[in-house]
Amino acid sequence: MKNLFALLLVSALLGCSTTHLIEVDFPAPLVPALPVEARGVFSEEFSNYRFEQTEDDRSDMTVILGEAHTDLFRTIFVVIFDNYTEAGEAASGLTLQPELLAFQYALPGETGSNFYEVWLRYRLQVRSGEQQVADWQLSGYGRAANETMQTQGAGVNGATEEALRDIGTQLAIGFAQQTDIQAWLREQNP
Repeated sequence: MKNLFALLLVSALLGCSTTHLIEVDFPAPLVPALPVEARGVFSEEFSNYRFEQTEDDRSDMTVILGEAHTDLFRTIFVVIFDNYTEAGEAASGLTLQPELLAFQYALPGETGSNFYEVWLRYRLQVRSGEQQVADWQLSGYGRAANETMQTQGAGVNGATEEALRDIGTQLAIGFAQQTDIQAWLREQNP
């Protein structure tokens, strides 16, 4: 009888829908700022992004990512540019618009591992006026150990935080190293 009750309880829990709000604080990276005026543009879809898993073969799950990844990009942009804003137009500088292309996850029970895993893929469109300067894709990966007494929310949040930090590191260190960005910077300062 106890085994039947436990089986019914596990089945009921697996069929439940869960919602995870990703909350992360990102430290400002220590990188030299570019002497460039830049403007960040975050679409409403990006700023309010919610991943909703409703496939029949997986438990329903919602991951609310909008505020967390908007804060990440904002934190990096503020540091890597001398003059950063989100208002008006970047008259002589760059306009930066990130877009989330993919959010994927794996739970410990799905992979047979002891980890929550998250993969993120972003596209950063960089423009100067009407001219496209760069169209950069960044991929991030994160994983969090399935620790004793850890909730699914803590595991998904931890893995997502690691994936976002991976994206942030690439952005902070790699932005000025992008070939298209370097070419644009040389044109601005011949």
